[in-house]
Amino acid sequence: MQLGSRYRPLPRGARVTERNGLRYPSVTTVLSAVYPIIFPEHKLRQYAARGWIVHAQIRHFLQTGRWERDVMKIPRTEDEMLRMCVEVETLRTGSLGLSWRDCNFPGFWDKHGKLFKPWNDKTGENTCFNDQYRYFGTSDWPCLYKDEPAMVDFKTSMHYPAFRMDKFFKQTAAYSRCEAAGEIKQMVIVPINPGNKCGFGKPMVNRMVDLYFNGFARDRRVFNRIYGF
Repeated sequence: MQLGSRYRPLPRGARVTERNGLRYPSVTTVLSAVYPIIFPEHKLRQYAARGWIVHAQIRHFLQTGRWERDVMKIPRTEDEMLRMCVEVETLRTGSLGLSWRDCNFPGFWDKHGKLFKPWNDKTGENTCFNDQYRYFGTSDWPCLYKDEPAMVDFKTSMHYPAFRMDKFFKQTAAYSRCEAAGEIKQMVIVPINPGNKCGFGKPMVNRMVDLYFNGFARDRRVFNRIYGF
């Protein structure tokens, strides 16, 4: 960015890629830039580490059908192994005492897994692009929920107030609109909730994909005005 630019510098941790000569921000970059989280950085880092590890376990399960409790057996590349080591160490030395073991995806799957089915050969974490609104993202799982196309997003938050759910559904709607227009009929937030005694909660379903995508599209325009792309 040139000195004197009227645009703000990108926030720390922003994810941007180039496609067809244009810059594309990630879905989470758009939302976190427009709605920054006011929380101590060292605590956010620990929550993010737990979420990354649990997502790696779920992705491995969706791709192999096996739940791997030893997270060091999950990485497939040197980069993934390095990332796993960093995240595990972040939790081991962190002040909050967080653990990925408190998030009980196997328990959730035993109770609710029959409601979910594969769709279009998609497994966990699919990189997708929307060229009309110029953004990209890594969706958790496009699948069938109760035999209807759905975009599933796994969350490891302990609390789900309305303002947070609004942001979650905007995120999931943005992923939904990377698929062929109109294919995704519903959004499903899966709370792998370490705050619950059982380590998970019920699926939270929302069919207002267009409404929440319109909200994300407004945020994308705000992002463009602030950061210049």
